[in-house]
Amino acid sequence: MAIWTAKCWLGSSEGYQDLEVKSNTWEGAKNQLERVYGAEQIINLRQVNSNTNSSSGESSGLGGLAVLAIGGWLAWEAWKLGSVIVIAAWQWIVSAAQWFMGLFSWIPFMSPQLLVGLVFGFFFLVLILGALDD
Repeated sequence: MAIWTAKCWLGSSEGYQDLEVKSNTWEGAKNQLERVYGAEQIINLRQVNSNTNSSSGESSGLGGLAVLAIGGWLAWEAWKLGSVIVIAAWQWIVSAAQWFMGLFSWIPFMSPQLLVGLVFGFFFLVLILGALDD
């Protein structure tokens, strides 16, 4: 439910007051200001925020942070495992790359950790760009 705010004339004794109401629509907010507060004149009725999921409220930030922390930990563990596998097979990777007509002659100058970091970094970048795509 959205929160709406407006400056309302409540009569000569109270004058103009800044009021807030919760409503799904502009018309519903206007009706509440008239019925509940007795507003005679409503000025600048506008939506302040739109909270579509008020039940999770405060905990959504902590849940997102926990998911991010677990994802970071899993990425770290995957990097360590990938490094171990690549280091163990590095001599075969280098010899296969050199055998393949020398097209990948730059590989012997690259450390295995850097290669694993580049591969996982690429997939992490794709993951982030995919998450940002609406």
